[in-house]
Amino acid sequence: MQAIMYRSSFPFLGLPEPDPEMAQAILLPVPYEATTSYGKGTAKGPQALLQASAYVEIYDEVRDRQPALHPDFSEEISRYWTAPPVELEGLGSSAQELAMAEIQRRAAEWVRPGRFLLSIGGEHSISGPLIAAHLAHYPELHVLQIDAHCDLRDSYEGSRYSHASAMARVVEQVGSRLTQVGIRSICAEDRQTIRERRLHTFFAHSLHTKPAQEWIPEVIATLGPQVYLTVDVDGLDPAVVPATGTPEPGGLGWWETVELIRALGQQRQIIGADVVELSVTGERETDRRSAFTVAKLAYQILAAALG
Repeated sequence: MQAIMYRSSFPFLGLPEPDPEMAQAILLPVPYEATTSYGKGTAKGPQALLQASAYVEIYDEVRDRQPALHPDFSEEISRYWTAPPVELEGLGSSAQELAMAEIQRRAAEWVRPGRFLLSIGGEHSISGPLIAAHLAHYPELHVLQIDAHCDLRDSYEGSRYSHASAMARVVEQVGSRLTQVGIRSICAEDRQTIRERRLHTFFAHSLHTKPAQEWIPEVIATLGPQVYLTVDVDGLDPAVVPATGTPEPGGLGWWETVELIRALGQQRQIIGADVVELSVTGERETDRRSAFTVAKLAYQILAAALG
């Protein structure tokens, strides 16, 4: 079969891409940053990830194959198509609600059964509208959040669309169908919401007392058949991903994170995902290392979701 070739400025993994209608997954850059409260740079995260991905080897030594390659083509053509970024110029802190609506609109263009959307942030506030776009097709979806923070404040610094309120907006949509993993920084309001909503929250300090082979099945048991995965990269330890806005110590390691995502793909259907809070300024030596690591993590998510 002949591909209709398309090439974005920074195609994921640096591979030739098919026509979007033939792609099995869409990558949607969402360079939104309006409410970050400590380290800045999430608006530059999507481009940094895509640029770094060109140096990620596509051969997966664990799976013993190349998950990125499209099975219908004899040449090395990607299964993925990198969409143009969501245009959010002028929709910053003064127009957050408009920005959320635009993100949902752009995501809805791509979400459908049989096609996977991986969105690349940007700050964590983008997850609410992305999940809303998926709920239109998967009304009973569960959400798995990998994160250092609960993000359950109803508002923060005067904004209901703050990155610190991202999961409060998600809980409004999915109720108790939220599982949080890697949490190690909470406020009293977070704790109250966890109890009132009876959320499944796996704190990092408790995970570190168990082997991953024990706690990963416990996490997956809380989830329904269809799962949306949101990964705030500060869920991983700063030794793994230092370039993030609020690098909390004591996070998840690389292999246990990958094992959780792989097990999720084997035992549940991952119907959509986002990776957020890669914070790049271009001035830190850790930016390049972090961008490469998060690009490799994005590839692991796609491999787990698509098989």
